[in-house]
Amino acid sequence: MIVTLGSIRGAPGVTSWSLLLASAWPSDAEVERVVLEADLAGGVLGARYGWGVEPGVVSLISRLRRRERDGLLPINRSGRNVGDGVLVVPGPETGEQARSVWRSDVGPVASHLATDPRVWFVDVGRFDESSSSVGFVDASAATVVVCGGRPEDLVQVPSRLRATKSRCDHVGLLVTGPCTYSAGELSEFTGSEAVWLAKDTDDLAQAAATALTDSRARRRSLLWRRALEIGAELFSMTTAARPMVSSEVVGASR
Repeated sequence: MIVTLGSIRGAPGVTSWSLLLASAWPSDAEVERVVLEADLAGGVLGARYGWGVEPGVVSLISRLRRRERDGLLPINRSGRNVGDGVLVVPGPETGEQARSVWRSDVGPVASHLATDPRVWFVDVGRFDESSSSVGFVDASAATVVVCGGRPEDLVQVPSRLRATKSRCDHVGLLVTGPCTYSAGELSEFTGSEAVWLAKDTDDLAQAAATALTDSRARRRSLLWRRALEIGAELFSMTTAARPMVSSEVVGASR
């Protein structure tokens, strides 16, 4: 199963939230989670956390062409376990490399991930309808559009959500940082099935690393509690037989 995360403009924390949600996925689901870095502008995970980029996307694509006999994707030799049951497949660090790698492989990779028993959190970075990254959206159980909370961050959201909804059954909006609007106001403005506010003041990159490795510290974090709430709602969204009503999924400010 795929959950795609992407942004419209700026850097609102797509990569950090991919890690946070993978770590916060409900434990009773008992499923392995993988963060796949598929940002066409180039990846940051390898450099940010010192994980490097190989094994990573390049080796995963290569091994997908040689599916293992048990039918599972060969993730254990294409990524690394980074804590709390989360694996990471880092992407190439430059835009030129990333675009070259994904130019013809988004569709085939997305098809494989969509039927894999793991939950794949695919970080596509900034995307639009002209981007090959929409191939992941097409195969996703849910797509999360991440954006900032300023008017200039939000003005493009309604049109982007409409386009994304034409490709994916469940689309949510995650608004990070300061925002003067309520979840209800944003839902009405954007037409989003789900709106989550994360008015965090934490260092997102550090918070994501802490979530993966330090269970005691993360229990004290309001950001972690919000990630648990969003993860639970996303889980319900992707497994429910019927669409969730707005009162169930529109989050309140924390």
